Amino acid sequence: MIESDRFAAWHNARARAAAATCPNSVVFVDPSCSTIPVPCDFWDLFGSAVVPLESCFGGPGGAGQRRKPPLSTSRVVCRRPCHGLLLLTSHYAKQHALLNPMTQDVSPFSLLDGDHYGCAGLGYDQSREEHVLVHLCYARRCFGTRRYAMECAVWRLRDLRPRKPASSPPPIPVAVDLPPVYVGGKMYWPGEPRRGNAAARAAILAFDIGTEAFEVVPEPPVLLNVYGGDRMILTELAGKLCAVHSPGNPARTMTIWGRNVGGWTRDHVIELEQWPEFWPVPTTEPVMPMAVDPVDGRILLDTGKAVGYYDTRNRTLETVYSLKSHIDELRKLGELWGNGGELRLAKEMFVIAAVCEDSLLRPYDRKHRIW
Repeated sequence: MIESDRFAAWHNARARAAAATCPNSVVFVDPSCSTIPVPCDFWDLFGSAVVPLESCFGGPGGAGQRRKPPLSTSRVVCRRPCHGLLLLTSHYAKQHALLNPMTQDVSPFSLLDGDHYGCAGLGYDQSREEHVLVHLCYARRCFGTRRYAMECAVWRLRDLRPRKPASSPPPIPVAVDLPPVYVGGKMYWPGEPRRGNAAARAAILAFDIGTEAFEVVPEPPVLLNVYGGDRMILTELAGKLCAVHSPGNPARTMTIWGRNVGGWTRDHVIELEQWPEFWPVPTTEPVMPMAVDPVDGRILLDTGKAVGYYDTRNRTLETVYSLKSHIDELRKLGELWGNGGELRLAKEMFVIAAVCEDSLLRPYDRKHRIW
């Protein structure tokens, strides 16, 4: 009974309902779940696929011992869990991995052919009650001529392999340096401003999981600024598609737009100037709003080196984890060796933060079963 699909689905539905009134559960993901390069030092000896945030300070899961978060040599953005599962992916890697952070079950998927530059996202087909991987990549691209060719692959994870959808190719070029966002049965990618025409530079590409059809969605109104801070990042906050314009101006201001039935509204303006850890240099590294806390409404921000909650009411930011501060504390405790390795860690390494939800679903084994 416990290992049945029906029980797992029932448990996940109850867990998602309960999560609506509980604080976010934040974990750090081990990049070795996929083929993302990992450092050989500063390693968590527990060998877990995930390390809970509180265990880094000796809390639950650490049994009074301070655990070290797994590190990555590249920035990896981990989207919110999709019906209990996380997708660990990087556009530098040919491997992707599905992970249940609660059970720590992992299943790798090889989705890329050749060396095409692209990214994958995880969605869910409610009508068939199954997870779906959607991958977009550039088979050909030229910045000078703005000519490109994009390919799409869809992998319904009860199938044995991916396939190309019957619909037409993506109508506009999109940015594939970050995974797409899944909201309400659709995957979303921001338009790529360096390719295509003016329409592509002011649009969002959507892919319907059920119908496997593309559509183009207008992006929110925004005034470009001379500091180059007009890059748009997509995310999902409180069940709503949001567009974020990252801080590329001297005021270090982040604007978050939310998409409603009637169009876009400016939901939040976050001023990060007084928190230097949350406006990274270079500014090409995105500050990613990950989730809204269901209890107090604070917004969880992730830079790859620091994680914190921004309170939109009193405009304060609480840092809940900082790689630099963690290394400083370990140095004081004598837990770091004096060979300069900690300086390299602070400059070159990243943590992969993720929000997890209670789930019994195991990653698919590609045999038409999830158990």
